Amino acid sequence: MRLTVPQFNSDLNFQPSAEAERWTPTFAWGSQLLNNFKSAPQNVIDLKSTAPDFYSAFAFCYPKLNLLELFRLSQCFVVLNAKDIAISSEEFVAGLLKVYGYNVRDEHYKILALLKLLPTDFLNWIEEKEVWFNDLSILLELSSPQEIFMALNWIVSSRCSKSQGIQVLELVCELHLRGEDYGFMTSFFGSIENPNLTSTKDRVIDSLRALRFKRTTSSDAKRSERLKKINWPSGVTTQFARNGDRSSIQIQLNLQSKKDLETQLLALNERTNSLKEIL
Repeated sequence: MRLTVPQFNSDLNFQPSAEAERWTPTFAWGSQLLNNFKSAPQNVIDLKSTAPDFYSAFAFCYPKLNLLELFRLSQCFVVLNAKDIAISSEEFVAGLLKVYGYNVRDEHYKILALLKLLPTDFLNWIEEKEVWFNDLSILLELSSPQEIFMALNWIVSSRCSKSQGIQVLELVCELHLRGEDYGFMTSFFGSIENPNLTSTKDRVIDSLRALRFKRTTSSDAKRSERLKKINWPSGVTTQFARNGDRSSIQIQLNLQSKKDLETQLLALNERTNSLKEIL
């Protein structure tokens, strides 16, 4: 149904991205505009008469929704006169998540509530890097996100990638939960020079990981040294590696002939006990 009556409101203006607002038609659900919030509505198409429900209509207008858009939309809904939607705020969020293919959990509501407490610059970083619920779940372990604001501000100011920022976030939260206080944050992040360099950000992550896994880091260094002391024939290279909670010995064989295969497999078999001691 195409409407020309100018009795529409923009209460659902959640500041969608410019790309999401590229629709030429203006759509509505009853009296609620769904897009083109900043333009004067003229020929408005009311999806209430064609879409199976509000969520389907909304997803038709916005095939993709990021976390900050969902957050702003939920904030709009809190103050919205929802006579054309007639559901609670939590039902509204749940309906949106379901139509975009997500399983709704209590964690989702808690993180949306938590976003109200985070610095604006960090929220902008979340939107720019397309951070999602699971990336921020560690924040729910804190009594208040203000405890790590210095780390959040550093993530933004040093222009961390999504991967770098989430690693810093998780390590800092884990350190804080293990007893490190605000003084540690001030000392650690206040002493970093040239934060925008990739090498600096990698060093920061390595330093945080070493602090977080102090015993593990020391043990890994010793095991790596023991591995280096094992004498291998030409063509065999080894490396001690760690990925999260798992450690491993990586062995690479450079084979150019059947003779190489026999020699290197024999060497590996002879050094099995030494490898077992390291593992």
